[in-house]
Amino acid sequence: MRSPGSRLRVTSALLVAGTAASQALAVPRYDLAVQGMHAPAHVKLDGRRQTATGHAAVRIANRGSAPAVFADVAALTAGVRLTAIGLKGPIVCAPVGIAPAVARRRFPLTVRPGRGFALHYDLTFTCGANPDRTPDWAFSAAVDHAALDGNADEDATDDTCPRAPSASDPGCGVVGPNHIRLAPMTDVRDARAGTRFELPGPYGVGETSLVLVDASRPTMPNGSFPGAPDRTLPTAVWYPTAPNASGPDATLAGNGRPFPLVVFGHALGSYNRQSTFLTKHLASHGYVVAAPAFPLSRLDAPGGATTTDVPAQAGDVSFVIDSFLRFASDAGSRFAGGIDAERIGLTGHSGGALTTLVATYDQNLREPRIKAALPFSPPACFFQPGYFDAATVPLLIVQGDHDLLVDSVGNAEAAFARANPPKALLIVHGGTHIGFADVGAAVDDGFVCGLFPDPMALAAQIAVLLEALGGAADHVASAGCPSAYCSGDTAHIDGRRQQQIGKEAALAFFENVLRGDAAARRYLDTLAARNPDLTLSLAR
Repeated sequence: MRSPGSRLRVTSALLVAGTAASQALAVPRYDLAVQGMHAPAHVKLDGRRQTATGHAAVRIANRGSAPAVFADVAALTAGVRLTAIGLKGPIVCAPVGIAPAVARRRFPLTVRPGRGFALHYDLTFTCGANPDRTPDWAFSAAVDHAALDGNADEDATDDTCPRAPSASDPGCGVVGPNHIRLAPMTDVRDARAGTRFELPGPYGVGETSLVLVDASRPTMPNGSFPGAPDRTLPTAVWYPTAPNASGPDATLAGNGRPFPLVVFGHALGSYNRQSTFLTKHLASHGYVVAAPAFPLSRLDAPGGATTTDVPAQAGDVSFVIDSFLRFASDAGSRFAGGIDAERIGLTGHSGGALTTLVATYDQNLREPRIKAALPFSPPACFFQPGYFDAATVPLLIVQGDHDLLVDSVGNAEAAFARANPPKALLIVHGGTHIGFADVGAAVDDGFVCGLFPDPMALAAQIAVLLEALGGAADHVASAGCPSAYCSGDTAHIDGRRQQQIGKEAALAFFENVLRGDAAARRYLDTLAARNPDLTLSLAR
C-alpha cells in the first residue's frame, strides 16, 4: 500500500504530464490542401464567337488545427492559384484569362479545421494550340499557406493538383490509366477562318542559297577593312513548293504563280537566317522571301558590324529586287515566271527594320517598287517630322514594350505618329527585342546586351549614319532619341508567343496589302481584341 506522500507524487506527475500534453496539443497545425478541381472539357470558337468563356473551380480543404483566414480578395488569390498550361501544337496562344469569381463572397473568409470551400473562376479562351479535337490547355492548382498569413504549410504533399494518391491522401485530378492522376484538360475546337494566319500554309517550303554581286556599287572601308569594288550579298531564299516537296533546292510550286516577293533585312551583328519562324511561315503561304547578308552589318562583317552602312543597304534591297525580277524573266531560272513585280514587300528586324524604313520612305534612297513595309523593333527615333512625307506606303510597325535595346515609345510610337496613313502599330506587351529572332525562343535581351557595341562606338557610328542620310535638312536628327539602352523591366513573355504574334501579324498585313484580302484586313484590325497581350493602333 502506497503512502500518502507517494500518491501525491504520482498525482503531481500525472498533472504535469497532462499539462505538457495539453500544451503540445494546443500548438496549431497549418495544412491547407487542394481537394479537387474542375475545368471545361470543350469550348468552341467560330466566326461569330471569336473568344469563348468557361468556368473552373478549385476545392480547398483545411486539414490543420487552426482556422485559415483569407482577409480579402488579394489574400485569396495569393493563397490559391489556378494555372493553365498550353499544350504542344502549331499555334502558341495568349494565356487563358483566369479571373476569380469572388463578387458575392464576404471577407474575411474563415475556413475552420475539417471544413473546405470551392473557389470558382471565370475563364476566357482566345485560341488553342491545335484547332482540331486535341487537348489544348492543361490546368493545375496550388495552395500557399505562407502567402496567406506567413505560416508555412506543414504538409506540402497535398498542396498541388494533380497529384498521385498515397496511403493517407486520396490524391487529386482526373483518374487516368492505371489510376494515374492527370490534369483536367480543355479542348478548344477552333473553327475560325482566321486560323489560316496562325497555321502553316498550304505550300511546302523550299530553301536555296544565292550569291548576288552588285558590281556597280562599292563596299565602303570599315575599320581595318579597306573596302571592296563591289557589294557581295550572300542571300538565303525561302519559297513555296508542292505540299510534299519541301527541302533544299526543291522545285518552285506551279500553282499560284506569280508569287509576291518579300525582302527581309537582318539585325546589326546578326545573319540572314535569323528569323526563319517568319520567313518559312510566309513561304508556306505563297511568298518568295529573300534575305541578303549585308556586307558590313552581318555577324562576320570585315572590320566589325557597323550601322553606318544602312544607306548602302537600302541600295542592296533594290539590287535584290532587280535580281529576282531578272530571275523571273529567265526561262532557265528556278524562279522563272514566279515573281510578281507589282507585289513586293519589305520587312526586317532591328537594323534591318531601320533599313526597311530608309528603303521605303527616304526621299533620296527609297525604292518605289515597295508596296508594303513591316519593320520589327525599328530604331526609328532619328526620323523627324517630315521624313516620311516623301512616300505613302502601307506600314505596320511591330514592337515589344519590354525591349531593352530599342525603346518602344521613342522609336516605334514616334515613327507611327509621323508616318502617313495607312499605318498600324502593334505593341506586344512583355515583348523583347530579341524575341523577333529565332534565338529569342530561348534567350532574352540580356544576352544581346552582353554582345552589343560599346556605347561610345555606337554613338560615333550613329553620327556618321545621320550625316549620310542628309541630317536635319532631310529630317534626320537624334532629337528625342533615348540616351540609354539595356535598362528597364526585364520581365517578358515567352519568346515563342512573341514569334507567333509576329508571323501571323506579318502574314495578315502582306495578304491584305499585296493580295487585297479583305478578310486579312479584318483579322489584323481585330487582332488586339482577341489577344490581351497586344495593343493595336490604326490610321487608315
